[in-house]
Amino acid sequence: MQATQANLVRKQVMLSVDNVHKLERMAIARGSSVAEAIRVAVNAYNPDTAECVV
Repeated sequence: MQATQANLVRKQVMLSVDNVHKLERMAIARGSSVAEAIRVAVNAYNPDTAECVV
């Protein structure tokens, strides 16, 4: 699903410094924002199998 303003919800989260650095590196590698990197990571997680599909 393409992220659009209509289907996004703003959330505030607390992350460790290490996780912020990982997200920043992921975003740079993908040429995207940190928010998009978070969406990609969440979409890659399958709660039914508890496996990451990235």
